[in-house]
Amino acid sequence: MGKYALIIGIENYPSDSGQEKVKYAKNDAAEMAHYARSAGFQLIGDGPIMDEKAAYSQIIEWLDLMFHYVQPDDFVLLYYAGHGYYSEYGGYLIPYDYNSNNEKNESTCISFDSINKRLKNKKPAKFVFFLDTCHSGFAGEQIDIRSRNSLKYKKAGIKARRKVKTQINNMVRGVKSGYSTGRVVFTSSSPHEPSIGIDEFKHGLFTYYLLQNLKPKSLEPEINIEELIILTKNRVISYSIKNRLRQTPTAYTNIQGEFYIPTYTPPPDSELSTYGEIVKETLIQRLKHVLYNRLDRFKSLATILLVVLGIVITLLLSPLIQKTGSQFGPIEGVKINDNILAAIDVRGNQWVKNFHSKINRHVVADIDKDGEKDVLVGFSVDGDEGGRVIAFNTNGKEKWRFFYNSPYPYYGSLRGKLAVTDLRVFDENQERIITVLLKDFHWYQSVFVVLNPGGEKLKEFWHPGHMHQIEKVKDTYIIRAVNNDLRQTALSKNPRKNFSVIFGLRFENIYGQAPPYFGISRKNINFEWYYVLSDQDESFTQMVPFEDKISISISCGLVFYLNDAGTVLRRGLTDGYSCDDSLNLIPLNLLKR
Repeated sequence: MGKYALIIGIENYPSDSGQEKVKYAKNDAAEMAHYARSAGFQLIGDGPIMDEKAAYSQIIEWLDLMFHYVQPDDFVLLYYAGHGYYSEYGGYLIPYDYNSNNEKNESTCISFDSINKRLKNKKPAKFVFFLDTCHSGFAGEQIDIRSRNSLKYKKAGIKARRKVKTQINNMVRGVKSGYSTGRVVFTSSSPHEPSIGIDEFKHGLFTYYLLQNLKPKSLEPEINIEELIILTKNRVISYSIKNRLRQTPTAYTNIQGEFYIPTYTPPPDSELSTYGEIVKETLIQRLKHVLYNRLDRFKSLATILLVVLGIVITLLLSPLIQKTGSQFGPIEGVKINDNILAAIDVRGNQWVKNFHSKINRHVVADIDKDGEKDVLVGFSVDGDEGGRVIAFNTNGKEKWRFFYNSPYPYYGSLRGKLAVTDLRVFDENQERIITVLLKDFHWYQSVFVVLNPGGEKLKEFWHPGHMHQIEKVKDTYIIRAVNNDLRQTALSKNPRKNFSVIFGLRFENIYGQAPPYFGISRKNINFEWYYVLSDQDESFTQMVPFEDKISISISCGLVFYLNDAGTVLRRGLTDGYSCDDSLNLIPLNLLKR
């Protein structure tokens, strides 16, 4: 399952647009983009689209680009903070270059119908739209407290409300049958209510509590979307009542099975729970379940006894915790209840606590060659949504993590069988490349992560093919196939020494841009097969620096040409399917910048 996010925040509209400032919209979009990136989404535009970058044509282009790559099993997240208006023609998002003199014209605003059209064509498995704007409840005239301004719009009354409600209902329709699929539109306010910017939070009230609820409490990497909606709605309403405000978030949902959305990744230096806390929490939960259901008349006494018991056990285990010191102990799985599994070592550090997950394997080694032993833990979510890989030091602090997804969910569930196959440290650039091989079904899936010396992830991409290694020749990164069967199979099709064949490779480019670009040339050089990042040479044979111009392609697919600033110069289509020596490019006018 691929995950794509488009984050838009417009705070400062042009002075001649007639739109006042939307308080903290840029803060909202920036933090939401941080969440999306941390949660494993591929950010369209490499970050939040804000202010002048959120003109009508640019937003449309990003929408087109995102939905071009969306597949039926993917997860799409759309977030918008800014102005909007609603009339008898429906609901609209107001872009940066909005023409106030032509407000019913779709050429100056983003209509809900245009979003529905893209959803209908692509039908992603999961779609979530967070909308933090006045009029998001789709009603009559509103006062925008975030901008202290009454927005201009058509006062169409019941007709407008019915039209927009129909559009929203269309957004959440079309959910395919299956477990863990659905569509959600979650708006910041109800009809006749404003959306409020809070000086205390430096955020919009809705987005602030939405992000707060997306932060994991005990390293849970996911939260049920319905739970998220309830928590956010209750906290917004509670704050509004206490401060004599009025704002009620509204949700429109159509969900099949259990719909989970990723949470924040905690900072690498975040403290984890202590052993006493885990034991105490585990015992209390287990004993409460027994005592509260069978000894209802002694609830108060049972609670006191449980607390005392937890304290006693913690004190008894303290010498063991201190005795082990910095020595790493074996990881053990502790089942807290049917849906929670925690992994802890003998020193009591809680490594992983996750809903609907299983600990599959752990590796203890100096993974990133920084002089200290690391604990690499891999675990997966039941179903077809992949899993996570997390590295801790022996003091129990998380150092880095990344997410992986199964590109072939119809083959079965990815179980996170983890093995560290390669590690190269390139001192000249001070970058570490870690190769993690994920074996599943009859395929091999390689996930490559580039870290700087501080352990911060710089780049990440994966390949759904055979085993690979990463090498560096001068300034060029090369991914070399090491599977002999793959080489012999290709040679048997065409034995020519310089035979060129195009295969698919999915990765984020060096500028971190999303969506991922597909395909790369592979050439036989001295009977060793290489994947080479090439220049604009259409024969795809030239080896160039990784940081330089890049052109990449797949057969019968898109070709992208990028300049060294990372900007797409032009796009085209390849018209061949079989292995060929060259590519014929067909201009794709619909995608031309």
